[in-house]
Amino acid sequence: TERIAQSLADIGSIQRKMEMYEESNETLKELFSLQEDLSDSAGAAKTLSQIGSNYIALGEGEEAVSALTESAERAKEEGNTKLALAALEDLSDFYADAEVYDEAIQVYEEILNIAMEDGVPDQVTDALRQLGRLQRKAGQFSDSNDTLSELLVLQEETEDRPGQVGTLTLLAANYADLGDIRTANAMLDRSTEVALSIDDVEQAVDAYQAKADLFHDLAQYAQEVEQYAAAIRIASQAGEWTLAAGSAETMGRRLNKELRRTDDAIDAYRQSADFHRRAGDGAAETDALRGKRAKRLFKTMPHPTYSEVFRNVEIVYKKNTADKKETTVIHRHVMANLHDS
Repeated sequence: TERIAQSLADIGSIQRKMEMYEESNETLKELFSLQEDLSDSAGAAKTLSQIGSNYIALGEGEEAVSALTESAERAKEEGNTKLALAALEDLSDFYADAEVYDEAIQVYEEILNIAMEDGVPDQVTDALRQLGRLQRKAGQFSDSNDTLSELLVLQEETEDRPGQVGTLTLLAANYADLGDIRTANAMLDRSTEVALSIDDVEQAVDAYQAKADLFHDLAQYAQEVEQYAAAIRIASQAGEWTLAAGSAETMGRRLNKELRRTDDAIDAYRQSADFHRRAGDGAAETDALRGKRAKRLFKTMPHPTYSEVFRNVEIVYKKNTADKKETTVIHRHVMANLHDS
């Protein structure tokens, strides 16, 4: 009988991997019935969790909720915390994907309680992080801040600095949505400081970009550009050319559209192209030079500058493509634009 149960479990698992969810559930229900006859409560709890996951894939929400809820209850009765948490996480994810955030939050509050009773720090921090994110998605910014502040304390106690960076960024977003820009800015400053202390350039750049977004929303465009400049400086010093290129391109857009600083915008686009070249991304380098925004800007400049830029485009494009036909097309495009200018 145990061999039959194992065979059914294996078949159900294979069918699920093959995305044969209905067939998998038929197999797993047969297994569940056998486990009930054998009084194998732990096995039955695991099977119910798998059945619930299949129902989610099939889009059958009511059946999924029923199976996952029963799986979690049975797992708790058996003292199987790991399985109970897994079933509840699947249940919360289902509610979150359906944007039923109140239910998702309620489930994660149960997860947090179980994790705290279990006394495993990683489980507690994970639960707090996910709960804070769900509360944010639900628009419960103050509740989310309470949860994330509790998480931040734990991360500081355990010296989890990478975790602190993400938490501080989320807190900043909440404060911004609450209209407390000063505190949001302070949180992002702390996030940047911690990120740089562990040489996490990507997170530091993200924090500067988040600060730039804050200033953009306040229509403080000069301060916004300063944040992009800081992001470029940090990324380029670390040799993170793709990150630097992205910030340079966005800065170019802001300089052009909001601040009307055409010369500086052109320099930013050129800088973006140079960073892409350093990153070995020829296609992106070409795009940066011949993009619509750049072309519109360069047309405002005297003929030599415009001519120079489009000749650069031609050179870069030839360098980065082996397609002679495409090179001919861009050559004609360059000549036409030079003629128009």
